[in-house]
Amino acid sequence: MDKLPPELCELILLRVDVETALFLIKGGISLPGLQDRLHLDLWQKWRYGVSSFTKCEHIMLVGKTFTRLQKLILGSGGCAGGHAYLSNLKNLRVLNVAGSPITDRCLHKICASCPLEDLDIKICPNLRDFSSLLRLDNLKRLNVYRTKFSLEDLKAMCRKFKDTLEYLKLWSVDNGDFSHKIDRIKWNCISSLTKLRELDTPCPISERWMRKLTNLSDCLEILKLTAVHWSIENGDIGVGIELLCELRNLRVLLLRLRIRESELKIICKGAKNIEDLSLYKCLILNNSGEDISEIANLLCLRHFRMDIYTSREIKKSGSDLLDRLENRGVKLYRYQ
Repeated sequence: MDKLPPELCELILLRVDVETALFLIKGGISLPGLQDRLHLDLWQKWRYGVSSFTKCEHIMLVGKTFTRLQKLILGSGGCAGGHAYLSNLKNLRVLNVAGSPITDRCLHKICASCPLEDLDIKICPNLRDFSSLLRLDNLKRLNVYRTKFSLEDLKAMCRKFKDTLEYLKLWSVDNGDFSHKIDRIKWNCISSLTKLRELDTPCPISERWMRKLTNLSDCLEILKLTAVHWSIENGDIGVGIELLCELRNLRVLLLRLRIRESELKIICKGAKNIEDLSLYKCLILNNSGEDISEIANLLCLRHFRMDIYTSREIKKSGSDLLDRLENRGVKLYRYQ
C-alpha cells in the first residue's frame, strides 16, 4: 500500500509530528497535502537528541518533500555538505541553521536558489565566504553572531541592503583589533541602514558611537548593546547616555555593560517610550538606591528583565522599585 486514505492523511498531518510523516515518506507512503506545509521546525528534536533520523537524511527528505516551504528552522542540525538539498526550496523566505556545519558551497547554492529574507547563521564555524549573501535581493534580517564575518563583509552588506535590512546581530568584525579606525568604519556602515529596527552588537555607550546611532532615530526600536572593550578616547559616557535618549522610537533596550545608577536615571528621564528594559551585570548602585527608582517613572514599561546580581543589588539598596513595578502590572524577569 503506497497511498493512505485522505481521511487518515489529514489525521496524520494534524496529529502526528513531522518526523513520523517523514518516516512514512521514507517507507514509500505518500501523504497528499504534506508538501503544502509552509513552516517547519526540527530544531527541538535535534537539540534534545530524540530524532531517529540522521541529520543529513532529514535535510534531504525536507528538501525533496516540502516544495512550498517558506520557513525552516534547523538550528544546529545537519552535516557538512548536506544543506545543499535546501536549494530545492524555491519559496523559502526564513532559514535558521544556527550552530550548524553548513559550508560556503551550500550557502552559495541556497542563496542562489531561495528568495531569503531572514537568515540566521550564527556560530557556524565552517563559513568563511559571505559574498553569496549579495545574491539575495530582499534580505531583511541577518544574524552573523560569532562567525568570521569581517569588516569588508559588513561594508558590502550595508551597501547592498541599505534600504531593506531591519535586523542585524553581529559580534566582532575586527578579529581582535579594537582600533578606532575599524570602529569608525563599522559604525559608519551600520548608521547608513535606513530601515534598521533592531540592532544587537558590542558597543561602548560613549559620545563617539552614540552620535552615529542617532542617525537611526527615525527607525531604531530595539537596541541591545554589549561592551567588550573600553577606551577613554571614545569620549564622555555621560554625553553618550544623553545621545541615546535621542532615539525617540526606542521601545526595547538591553544593556550588557557597566553603567552607573545616575546614568541610568538619565536614560529613564529621556527615553520615556521604553516598554522593555533589560539590565545584565551592568548596574553600579550608590548607597541610597535613590536614582534607581527613576525606572518606575517609565510609564510605558511592560517588562523589566535583570540578572540575579542586579536584583540582589536593588534589594540591598533598600529601594522599593521592584514592589512598585509589580503593583503597576510590570512583568519582572530574573535570569542567570
